[in-house]
Amino acid sequence: MALAAAEDAAAASLSPPPRRRIWALALGLVVLLCAYGSVVMWLDLPLWVLRTASIVVPFATGVLYLDVRPRLAKIDIAVAVSFAIFSVVAMNAWLAWSDNIPVLPQGVAAWRETMFYALSIGASFFAGLMVRVSQAALSAKGLASLPGLREGISSVHGKLPLETLKTIETAILMASTALSVAAGLIAGLLGLK
Repeated sequence: MALAAAEDAAAASLSPPPRRRIWALALGLVVLLCAYGSVVMWLDLPLWVLRTASIVVPFATGVLYLDVRPRLAKIDIAVAVSFAIFSVVAMNAWLAWSDNIPVLPQGVAAWRETMFYALSIGASFFAGLMVRVSQAALSAKGLASLPGLREGISSVHGKLPLETLKTIETAILMASTALSVAAGLIAGLLGLK
């Protein structure tokens, strides 16, 4: 058992480090700012368009951000928080420049709205990271699609390896977490109780 652990540690040290797609952050920010500009500045679209974009765009950015062999690290949480903060600050700065108002929110209600907006962007980004990690974990086991998953389960005649069971369980937990976060964000943004 100690030999297997040593081999796993050696293999992990030889594998290339997980890569990140930094361009996805810039693309996500530009798309989010375009959605903001469309709703607030140019087209006067309904506010639900911006709320939807602030969930969908960070989620897609989180999925695109992780590249080959995705594994979450502490830096990824910092990136999610930074992306949320930078997005909201950029939007506030744009509005302040356009309307000649202060950049920082004025009053408790404005601060609360800004904080909830940043939290929704950060949580959506993190949910995208979780979905990408789940997809990569299932793909590594050859379970990249539902037919592949069904075939993998039926091919072992009721005896799944423990490692495969753990992968499936982790993927289900991550997917349910992502769905819960998305549902909570949508309900919170739409004011449902």
